[in-house]
This record gives sequence, C-alpha cells and structure tokens, in this order.
Amino acid sequence: MARRNTRQPASGKVRIFGFDREEYAADPLTRDKFMAKHIVAEQAASKARIMLWAHNVHIAKDLEMGEFKTVGYYMQQQYGEKYYASGTDTYSGSVHVIQPSR
Repeated sequence: MARRNTRQPASGKVRIFGFDREEYAADPLTRDKFMAKHIVAEQAASKARIMLWAHNVHIAKDLEMGEFKTVGYYMQQQYGEKYYASGTDTYSGSVHVIQPSR
C-alpha cells in the first residue's frame, strides 16, 4: 500500500487508520457504536471511500443475535445501500496474517 501511495496524488491515496480505542473497551455493549462514530467522522473528514476490515460479528448489518447493535448496523444506518459487508471465516486450520521479519 505504501508503494502504491507514493505514485498517487493526495486524492488517490489509500488511508489506513485504526478505529478501535482502549477507552471503548470499558463498555462492550456500546463499543461498536463508538467505533462506528469514529469511522463516520474519519470518512466525513477525508471524503474518501472506506473499506472496513473487522471481525464478522462487527460488520454484520443487523442486530447481532438480536442482542446488540454492531458497527455494521450503524454503517447501514449511515450509508444505506452504499454499505456492503463481505465476511470471511475459517472452520478449521490456521491463518497467518503477519509475516515475521527475515
């Protein structure tokens, strides 16, 4: 991504930011609401398209197991049909997302 961004004008660069904060952990039932507010504020400030990368539970558009509102629920409320969720999952085996330095 860094290599790609060096060849792009400011308007075409991909911006990566974290949206979970330590203070959100104090109340797990409202954590997703705070994360969603953070994402919406970042998107509004940059006017860029966003790709939200999070656990399946967080990106779900509906109420998770009928109990609490997820980031995806709030994104759906904010962006309507412009919010598209695509989840991945594993049943068995392992996934390596970070390669160790050599």
